[in-house]
Amino acid sequence: MKIKAVIIEDEAIGRSTLRNYLSKYCPEIQILGEAENILEGRRLLDATAPDLIFLDIEMPYGTGFDLLEQYESIPFQVIFITAYSNYAIQALNLSAAYYILKPISIEELEAAVAKVSTQLKQAAPPLQNEVLIQNLRDKHHQKIVIPTLDGFELLEVEAIIRIEAADNYAVIITPEHKITVSRTLKHFSDLLEPLNFIRVHKSHLINANAVRKYKKGKPALLELNNGDTVPLSASRKDAFLKRFV
Repeated sequence: MKIKAVIIEDEAIGRSTLRNYLSKYCPEIQILGEAENILEGRRLLDATAPDLIFLDIEMPYGTGFDLLEQYESIPFQVIFITAYSNYAIQALNLSAAYYILKPISIEELEAAVAKVSTQLKQAAPPLQNEVLIQNLRDKHHQKIVIPTLDGFELLEVEAIIRIEAADNYAVIITPEHKITVSRTLKHFSDLLEPLNFIRVHKSHLINANAVRKYKKGKPALLELNNGDTVPLSASRKDAFLKRFV
């Protein structure tokens, strides 16, 4: 199955490199056109109606995010191409959107194209990009897309009470249920600590808003608002108390 695609990237060498890589390593991609900014990009998208766009984030006349915000519902899959940016990477990871860091890795490109191809074969709507735009529009009510064996689960970040390490997996606890995810606890720490989560132990990440009680001891214990109790490691105790005292 051919995947109709366009490239929206402001640097000519970047477009050329990506085009050459796609031709050589992803023959299922059919490039319909290219644009160097979001104004040209919107015109190209309207004219070609692609299945997929390769979208740079930082460009003249606005970001790739600005382009997507023009759509009430995003009718195509997106693979973002970006230089490293904490803000952008956090937003992309929260939504489980597909992205490739510059300079482009062939392995990452092949993996991202394979994931999009699977989504297209399943006729799955691009949920990740809808969530991404919602999060960019409302920074106070963030959502996170959790990959599962049979698809995705969408959670309000504030609904997560805690996340516990389980070898190379993580268990996400909400008031309703537990979800086991094939991600490390560090993955969620990096993602959620800017959103008021605290790593209180090597095996525990908690929502600061879920803390009900602190109990002194060796180890100190934290009682959360769902009744769970988690240990507070001595090495993290001072940083934790500074958040509340």
